[in-house]
Amino acid sequence: MLNFWGRRTRGAQVGDGTFTCPEEGGDRPYRLMLARRWFYVAFVPVVPMDVLGEYVECASCGEPFERSVLDLPTTTEQRDALRTVLRHAMVAIIRADERVTNHERHVALDIMANFGLDDYALIDLERDLAALEVEDLDGKAAMAGSMLTATGQERVVRACIQLAAADGAVSQVDLDLIATVGRSMGMLPARIKAMLDEVEPGY
Repeated sequence: MLNFWGRRTRGAQVGDGTFTCPEEGGDRPYRLMLARRWFYVAFVPVVPMDVLGEYVECASCGEPFERSVLDLPTTTEQRDALRTVLRHAMVAIIRADERVTNHERHVALDIMANFGLDDYALIDLERDLAALEVEDLDGKAAMAGSMLTATGQERVVRACIQLAAADGAVSQVDLDLIATVGRSMGMLPARIKAMLDEVEPGY
């Protein structure tokens, strides 16, 4: 005999947006769902009961996830933060000796390409060298560092070292700038020192 009444749980959409789906590994649209228990009569929800909580449902694969998944940065946010810190660090390093060489330009563009940012062209670099304000380098680095793994942070520091050496001489100003980037990203001081100790000032 079928029961035409009872309790059942259903989800109602209360929001949406974009997140990085742990199942598919990329940015996807999501639905924020509110799970609630209802009293059913003849398979129709008629009386709302207790709220069980919120969950995230991927609109692409349909998998449900805990709401905390929204605290993770999206792939787009990570890419934007990385692009921003690299732009600021490169401009600060190139400007440090008040001259710009073609080799520095080529190295800077190679660095961006190696990070998958090959849409950053020479015209973008020239525009940044002319007008980008880099006083908040530590803030940009902190934002990127919060989204990068330890390996990613080290890649950024090594890229800065590579660019600093592009004009034939790594100055103390360069080293200080690179240390600022590493420290602001959250790298351990000992690790920053070890990486900078590999660089010979005046190289």
